[in-house]
Amino acid sequence: MGVGRAGAALRLSPQQLRALRALQAAPGLNLTALAERLDTGLPTASRLCDRLEAAGLLERESHPRKRREVQLRPTAQGLRVLEDVAGRRVHALVAVLEAMEPAERLALARGLAAFLTAQNTPPGAADGSSRSR
Repeated sequence: MGVGRAGAALRLSPQQLRALRALQAAPGLNLTALAERLDTGLPTASRLCDRLEAAGLLERESHPRKRREVQLRPTAQGLRVLEDVAGRRVHALVAVLEAMEPAERLALARGLAAFLTAQNTPPGAADGSSRSR
């Protein structure tokens, strides 16, 4: 199944991968909730789910308490594809990091730490402009 699984992962669009990841994180979402998470319209999300279901990566189940609602879940094959994609990304990142000099990796780590600090700092807090005068 290795070649088939890898082939399936390579044929998925970024939007299809995002949908599978969203359903992995929150299995049982309905179509409306998935469309909102993907920031897309209902018809687009529906077609996306149709393709994932046809590929055997997603299943639709009736909601146990809401007769008209359908829950979406990744299948075991869909979860394996996500695992395969994540593994490929890890290997690619490791290869790049290993090709860097130690000083370059340190500079990258410092830059990423500064980025995270800036991302988590409220606007104006770093320069003191958010203080009342």
